[in-house]
Amino acid sequence: MRVEPVLFEDFQAITDLMQRLGMAVPESKARSKQFWAGLWLENPALGHFEGLPELGWKIISNNRLVGFFGNIPQISWIRSQKVLVSTARAWAVEREFRWAVPQLCEAFFNRNTIDLVIISSANKPASKRCLEFGGSQMPESSYQEVFYWIVSPSGFSQSLLRKIGVPNKLLRIGKFADLLPLRPLFAAALENQDRQSIEEIPLKSLGRQFDNFWSRMQVDYADRLLATRDSKTLRWYFGLSGNAKETKFFGHFENGILKGYIVVVRDDVSLVNLRRLRIADLVVLDENQSAVKKLIAAAYSEAKAQGCHILELTGLPPAIREIISTLKPFRRKMQTFPFYFRALSADLANQLSQANSWYVTAYDGDSAIY
Repeated sequence: MRVEPVLFEDFQAITDLMQRLGMAVPESKARSKQFWAGLWLENPALGHFEGLPELGWKIISNNRLVGFFGNIPQISWIRSQKVLVSTARAWAVEREFRWAVPQLCEAFFNRNTIDLVIISSANKPASKRCLEFGGSQMPESSYQEVFYWIVSPSGFSQSLLRKIGVPNKLLRIGKFADLLPLRPLFAAALENQDRQSIEEIPLKSLGRQFDNFWSRMQVDYADRLLATRDSKTLRWYFGLSGNAKETKFFGHFENGILKGYIVVVRDDVSLVNLRRLRIADLVVLDENQSAVKKLIAAAYSEAKAQGCHILELTGLPPAIREIISTLKPFRRKMQTFPFYFRALSADLANQLSQANSWYVTAYDGDSAIY
């Protein structure tokens, strides 16, 4: 058995491993190659690294790939300083080889070619490993609390009944939820929002407006760690998903100038047949309350248009979450805090130990890539 760096040519063996472990994978070999090529070969961040950064690490036993820790090279910024980021992607190890996980962790966490390690979707075992290898929980504790709005009372009710184990023949009870006047109760604050300043922007059309917006964002939020949001990077990141056709950008414009945007992505929970739209990113300049509310309302309308049962949101700084809380979302707490980091320099570690040094959404890391 040996641990060694991943090569792009390993993509199909990695996909096969993930499939054996019941993880989500692209639907075909052609799509698999397209996804991994996009993730590792077409990544705009690659130009910021000296040489080709690590793609991940693998466990090989008897010439068979039995373990994998993936890496997404990314670029973030804080106080105008570039930060080389290594983001965890798809940790997968066959059960009989999990004793070798510490070797994969050692390779992932302890490198001198990067500035920051991020794990954005850790489960309970992964979170323990993060702490064991010098990682820290991201200090903004509200990231564990999910905001959500019910879009389809009957769809949501049936999914909830499935989750608690109600027999299939009784699931029709949930359908009666749509006969009651519940939707206005759940989302009155969203239904009544004026959305005249909001425009849908096709992913392929992201261009100079977003580049200008990104420049302004770096001024407005200079003291916070910001994942790169220029048009090229946004097109790359949100174009990776197999659900890219259902990913939508909405912009808030004032006098023809982009002043804020929101991105929504599909993330259904097939086990309970829950059709879910997630807010993957939301940024407004000057913490404009009206813009935040209009953009959330646009996301809610898109959830209805796609026939979703709920709209979900994670992350964002407290000031923006406070604005969103006036739109009366429901709240739930994740079972495990999902976001961990390790800064490789004392100065960066000191900056990131403060909650007000972060601007985190599902866009950070890999949690918006499906």
